[in-house]
Amino acid sequence: MHELHPSKLRLGVIGAPLLAAALLLAGCSVEPSGPPTAPEPRGALSVALRGPDLAAAIAAQERHTPGLLAIGGVVGTAVGLDQAGEPVVK
Repeated sequence: MHELHPSKLRLGVIGAPLLAAALLLAGCSVEPSGPPTAPEPRGALSVALRGPDLAAAIAAQERHTPGLLAIGGVVGTAVGLDQAGEPVVK
């Protein structure tokens, strides 16, 4: 059977963890590259998310959420889109 020379064995025992640590540190960054982003909406969703109807739905949500949360079993509200793609309070 072939035996490893002690210097090669020592290189493997010391070198492998050092290489792993170097790769780990190289992948980490102290500064974030920026805020997380989401894909741009497309189609009807894009129009709905930029239109004045969305602002109206959010305003309605803000006005009515306190009263809705006072109802037993209601745990939250949201603004979403109905089947036609129009913003609604849910």
